This record gives sequence, structure tokens and C-alpha cells, in this order.
Amino acid sequence: MDVSVAKCRQRIDAFHARFNAACQRLGWKAGGHKAACKLLAAARALPAADLDRRYVVQLKLAGRRGLRDWADMLDKTGEQDVASVHREMAAGLAPRERVLFALEARHHVLLRFQMVPPNKRLGPPDLALFALRAILEPMADVPTLDMQRSSPHRPYAIWIPADHDTTLAEAVGGILAGAGLATSAWYVGGGFCAESYLLPGASGEPGSDLLLNTFNCLEPDRYSEDEEDEETEEGVEANGEAQTGAAARGGGRSATRVLLVGGLHVFGETAGEGEDPMLTAVAGALRSSGCAVEVAMYPKRGGRRAEEALAQRLTAGGDGGFAACVVLGLGSGDDFKPRNPTHPWGDGPWRNALTGWVRGGGVLVMNGERAAAAVARAFFGLAWTMEGDHYRRTDHKLNSSCPLLGRLARELPTGYNVKACMLGDVPPPERVYATAAGAASYSLVPSMSGAPVDEGRAAMAAARCGAGTVAFFGDVNWEPHTTAAVAALVLELVGSTDGAGARSAGA
Repeated sequence: MDVSVAKCRQRIDAFHARFNAACQRLGWKAGGHKAACKLLAAARALPAADLDRRYVVQLKLAGRRGLRDWADMLDKTGEQDVASVHREMAAGLAPRERVLFALEARHHVLLRFQMVPPNKRLGPPDLALFALRAILEPMADVPTLDMQRSSPHRPYAIWIPADHDTTLAEAVGGILAGAGLATSAWYVGGGFCAESYLLPGASGEPGSDLLLNTFNCLEPDRYSEDEEDEETEEGVEANGEAQTGAAARGGGRSATRVLLVGGLHVFGETAGEGEDPMLTAVAGALRSSGCAVEVAMYPKRGGRRAEEALAQRLTAGGDGGFAACVVLGLGSGDDFKPRNPTHPWGDGPWRNALTGWVRGGGVLVMNGERAAAAVARAFFGLAWTMEGDHYRRTDHKLNSSCPLLGRLARELPTGYNVKACMLGDVPPPERVYATAAGAASYSLVPSMSGAPVDEGRAAMAAARCGAGTVAFFGDVNWEPHTTAAVAALVLELVGSTDGAGARSAGA
């Protein structure tokens, strides 16, 4: 172990000599260093890593079968909650699609993840940028390290597992060396890492300090273990035929056109489908249901010009117009302004176009936090709020008496557990999935589990506005059962309004 760690440190020293203090350019794709400049500077400013080696960041790439195998292993080690998450992710992946994870290596706390399409080849710059974001902008706290997501720690090393070939770890290390981040193809953390059990003959035993994981190689030219998945090419073709059939339901009508607006920007304002996991998950669910999806990004600082461009695209009316518009995360997180709660939705051309389009028959689906609730009130006169204890994982029950559900009242799951931003003050007929009496919070952190949750908090809601509909979903993890329900709801709502206003420009 000492030899491996020494080599990591030597690599850092060697690359420091070539480091450009103004902006690290070495190793990036053309122009790619610009996206990482501020991240590299922030990483350099992190406090020194603890020498007890408690914190190692592991990168892991897995497809459907790999996720299921991993879940089986986690079950055996008593980590059923984490295993359940892996199985849910596996169920939502398409053939040869993969998920790139960043984990706290010892306890498998998820720091960040990203969907990777089949034709995407991961090279050192991709992994370096992903690792930087995982370290500096983790999606969750790490209680075992007393680390809050708002105050990230410097890891002892970034572990990029490899099957005796360390070239990828070295290449990523070269890019990140200027930020003082070490990489390794071996696990160099302290204590026991459960991955020693993944394959027969894997080196190390419980208590060993140096373990090799040969399970998920991150070689840039390798697709995934799904290359020999049980789903044959015939199965893929059959799935394609099913999608075509879904698009043709209703007497051969053309596919439902959906404008999908990216507004969360966790991965940057230009991160589109295949780079933003939420955008990718929602777009995939809509397409699987037979929708024709077009993606547009909402630049938060684009001002009136950006609003006008998006308004024009929504109401242009080409090819029959958009029947539905799904807006993801606009105004969430630090973008929320209490004194201007509808920011950055705006009060100009985008608002005018959107409200007219909905009241004329369009179906708007919003995802987000307090800004989404404020837009529902200010733009559409709904009673929805998002105050108090609105962010929890808990059980939600399907409200089969919601008049907008139609056939979905019989087809959607009667209940599910989800971590979501929840609406309050939703009239009972407008609740799609909401908490029942006696609902309680779920959490891997004991002090946060079992807290009572108010009855009627809605993770999903829908209300008629004029001839159209406004809907909301608050799932923060874009879980497969949520995206499937949203896609089904879009089709049902479009069918019930017949897309009346969506097909007329500026209705």
C-alpha cells in the first residue's frame, strides 16, 4: 500500500511542474478546460486531505446487469436500502445504457451520478470533470465523514478501478494534479471495502488496506457489461415496434409533441440530454411512451431575449404545435429569490406565451421547488404552496378520485415511496400522489427517520386551467416510477384536452 500511495504522490509532484497556475489546459479536449477552470481553482482551495484515508472517492460505471449484480452483493452485506436504489436504476436503463457513479468508497454514499448513452465513449477529460463536480458539488451529505454537501472535503484519493491497466487513472491524474487531487487504480483507503467480495479471487480480505476491484473497468472504449445482456436485438426491435404502436394510438394520429425545457443546470447551462441525468431520464420516459421530444435549454441569465426565444419556440405551431411542455427545475435551489419567487421564469414574453398556451389547451408539467409553486399561484391562480417541512422521503398514495386521471386511476401504482419537494394546500381533487394520515419520513440517517409528515402533501398534482392543464412533480432523484408516471400523465392529459390550444400559435 505504501508503494502505491508514494507513486500517487510522485505523480502529483511531477505534474505540478507542468501545471499552468492560471488555468489547467493539459489533457482536456479542445476548449474543455474552460468548463473546469473555476472547479479546479475551488479544488485547490479545499483543506488538506485527512491522512487517516477515511475519504476515498470511487468512480464506477455500470449497466443494467452490473447494477443488479451489485444490488445482490449489497443485500449480502446488509445494505438493503442501497441495493434497492441500484435495482430501481437498473430497471430504468435502456439496453447498453450506463450510469457513471461517484461514491464514498467505504460506505457507498452516492455523491453524484450521470447517465451515459450507449454511443458515448468516456475519456480522461470526461472522468476528470465528473470527478471534480462530485467532489465539489456532491448531491448528499456524508454522515460517516461529518461532511455537509455545502462544505466538501478533499478526498485522500480518487479511485478509478482498473484491471491491472493503470493508464486511465494516470491520465485523469494528470489533468487533476494541478488541483492537488491524487488518483489511483487501487483502493488506497483505510479499513474494509466490500468490493473485495465482488469476484472470486479478488485480492484482499476484510480488514485489508489494499484491494483491487476488477468489476467495473472505466476504459474509454468499453461499452458496458450489457453487451451480452439477455435482451437480444430482436427484443430491442420489438421494443421499438411497441414505441411506434404507442405513438400511433388513437387512430393513427402522429406522436404527441413535447417541448422539454431544462432549467436546473446542475451540470451547467449547456448540459443537454446525455449530460444532465434528470433531462435524460425524463426525455427517455417520454420517448418510451411514444412522444416526440424536443429539448430546449432555459439560460437563467439570458434575460428578455432568452424568454422571447423560448416563447416563440413554444407557440410557433410548426408540425401541429406542441401538445405539452415539461419544465425541469427552473428556479430551484440557490436560484430561488424569496422577494421575487417566480424568478427566473420572468414576467414578460415567456409568462405571457405560457399562460395563453395553457389556457388555450396546452399541458404544462413543472418540476422543482418553491418557484414552481409560486408560478402555479401567480401565473395560473392555483392555491398550491411549498412552505414549512416540504422536502422529505415518504410514502405517497394515488388519489384515484382525481378527475384528470381517467384510465390512469386504474393503471398507476396505488402508492410509492419517493424523496420529493412536496406541495401544500392542494385541494383534494387536484392531488395525484399525496401523503396519507400517519405518513412518516424515511432516511438512512436515524435522527431524520420516522418524523411525521402532514397529510395531503403532494409529490404529484394536476389541475385544469382554462382548456389546458398544469401539473407538478417534485421527485428530486428522477426515479423510474416517477418518470414513467409523468409520461403516462402527459399522454392522458393531452388526450383529455385533445391538445386544442397546443396546436394553435399563441392560443
